[in-house]
Amino acid sequence: MEVPVIDLQRWFDGHAAEVAEAVDQACRSVGFMQVVGHGIEVDVIDAMLTAADEFFSLPLTEKLAAVPSHPGVNRGYAAMGTEALAYSLGVPSARPDLFEAFNIGPDDVDRSDAFYAKDP
Repeated sequence: MEVPVIDLQRWFDGHAAEVAEAVDQACRSVGFMQVVGHGIEVDVIDAMLTAADEFFSLPLTEKLAAVPSHPGVNRGYAAMGTEALAYSLGVPSARPDLFEAFNIGPDDVDRSDAFYAKDP
Protein backbone atom coordinates (compact mmCIF):
# COMPACT_ATOMS: atom_id res chain seq x y z
CA MET A 1 0.00 0.00 0.00
CA GLU A 2 1.28 3.44 -0.89
CA VAL A 3 0.51 6.42 1.34
CA PRO A 4 -1.04 9.22 -0.74
CA VAL A 5 0.86 12.53 -0.63
CA ILE A 6 -1.30 15.67 -0.74
CA ASP A 7 0.51 18.88 -1.72
CA LEU A 8 -1.34 21.87 -0.27
CA GLN A 9 0.76 24.24 -2.35
CA ARG A 10 -1.55 23.25 -5.24
CA TRP A 11 -4.46 24.61 -3.16
CA PHE A 12 -2.64 27.89 -2.56
CA ASP A 13 -1.87 28.08 -6.30
CA GLY A 14 -5.59 28.03 -7.14
CA HIS A 15 -6.23 24.32 -7.65
CA ALA A 16 -8.57 23.78 -4.69
CA ALA A 17 -10.88 21.33 -6.46
CA GLU A 18 -7.93 19.14 -7.48
CA VAL A 19 -6.62 19.04 -3.91
CA ALA A 20 -10.10 18.36 -2.51
CA GLU A 21 -10.52 15.44 -4.92
CA ALA A 22 -7.13 14.02 -3.91
CA VAL A 23 -8.03 14.28 -0.20
CA ASP A 24 -11.40 12.63 -0.85
CA GLN A 25 -9.77 9.80 -2.77
CA ALA A 26 -7.10 9.27 -0.09
CA CYS A 27 -9.71 9.13 2.67
CA ARG A 28 -11.91 6.70 0.75
CA SER A 29 -9.14 4.37 -0.45
CA VAL A 30 -6.49 4.36 2.27
CA GLY A 31 -7.94 6.30 5.20
CA PHE A 32 -5.01 8.63 5.72
CA MET A 33 -2.45 10.71 3.83
CA GLN A 34 0.79 12.64 4.12
CA VAL A 35 0.32 16.40 3.73
CA VAL A 36 3.15 18.48 2.27
CA GLY A 37 3.37 22.04 0.99
CA HIS A 38 1.55 23.39 4.05
CA GLY A 39 4.14 26.03 4.89
CA ILE A 40 4.64 24.94 8.50
CA GLU A 41 8.31 25.16 9.46
CA VAL A 42 10.07 21.96 10.54
CA ASP A 43 11.04 23.46 13.91
CA VAL A 44 7.36 24.15 14.67
CA ILE A 45 6.45 20.56 13.77
CA ASP A 46 9.31 19.24 15.92
CA ALA A 47 8.17 21.39 18.87
CA MET A 48 4.61 20.07 18.50
CA LEU A 49 5.84 16.46 18.45
CA THR A 50 7.97 17.10 21.54
CA ALA A 51 5.00 18.68 23.35
CA ALA A 52 2.80 15.71 22.40
CA ASP A 53 5.40 13.21 23.64
CA GLU A 54 5.69 15.12 26.92
CA PHE A 55 1.91 15.35 27.39
CA PHE A 56 1.20 11.68 26.68
CA SER A 57 4.05 10.68 29.03
CA LEU A 58 2.29 12.37 31.96
CA PRO A 59 0.45 10.30 34.56
CA LEU A 60 -3.23 9.76 33.73
CA THR A 61 -4.37 11.98 36.61
CA GLU A 62 -2.51 14.94 35.09
CA LYS A 63 -3.82 14.28 31.58
CA LEU A 64 -7.38 14.12 32.94
CA ALA A 65 -7.04 17.78 33.98
CA ALA A 66 -7.28 18.60 30.25
CA VAL A 67 -10.64 16.85 29.69
CA PRO A 68 -13.27 19.33 28.43
CA SER A 69 -15.97 20.28 30.94
CA HIS A 70 -18.80 19.80 28.42
CA PRO A 71 -19.28 16.51 26.52
CA GLY A 72 -20.27 18.34 23.31
CA VAL A 73 -16.85 20.01 23.03
CA ASN A 74 -14.39 17.97 20.99
CA ARG A 75 -11.27 19.61 22.37
CA GLY A 76 -8.76 18.50 24.97
CA TYR A 77 -7.80 15.07 26.29
CA ALA A 78 -9.71 11.88 25.49
CA ALA A 79 -8.57 8.91 27.58
CA MET A 80 -8.26 5.40 26.18
CA GLY A 81 -11.63 3.72 25.91
CA THR A 82 -13.70 6.92 26.02
CA GLU A 83 -14.43 7.14 22.30
CA ALA A 84 -15.63 4.75 19.61
CA LEU A 85 -16.08 5.53 15.94
CA ALA A 86 -18.65 2.74 15.76
CA TYR A 87 -20.99 4.66 18.08
CA SER A 88 -21.30 7.42 15.47
CA LEU A 89 -22.06 4.75 12.87
CA GLY A 90 -25.02 3.47 14.88
CA VAL A 91 -23.37 0.46 16.55
CA PRO A 92 -24.08 1.07 20.26
CA SER A 93 -22.83 -2.39 21.30
CA ALA A 94 -19.34 -1.77 19.87
CA ARG A 95 -16.31 -1.76 22.12
CA PRO A 96 -14.48 1.55 22.61
CA ASP A 97 -11.49 2.38 20.43
CA LEU A 98 -8.07 1.69 21.96
CA PHE A 99 -6.36 5.06 21.69
CA GLU A 100 -5.91 8.25 23.63
CA ALA A 101 -6.02 11.65 21.96
CA PHE A 102 -5.66 15.36 22.46
CA ASN A 103 -8.03 17.17 20.14
CA ILE A 104 -7.24 20.74 19.11
CA GLY A 105 -8.91 23.35 16.95
CA PRO A 106 -10.06 26.95 16.95
CA ASP A 107 -11.38 28.23 20.26
CA ASP A 108 -15.16 28.64 20.37
CA VAL A 109 -15.70 30.85 23.39
CA ASP A 110 -19.46 30.48 23.12
CA ARG A 111 -19.36 26.70 23.57
CA SER A 112 -16.61 25.85 26.03
CA ASP A 113 -14.71 26.84 29.12
CA ALA A 114 -10.94 27.08 29.07
CA PHE A 115 -9.52 23.69 30.07
CA TYR A 116 -5.81 24.05 29.83
CA ALA A 117 -3.34 22.11 31.93
CA LYS A 118 -1.85 23.93 34.91
CA ASP A 119 1.64 23.74 33.44
CA PRO A 120 1.85 24.29 29.66
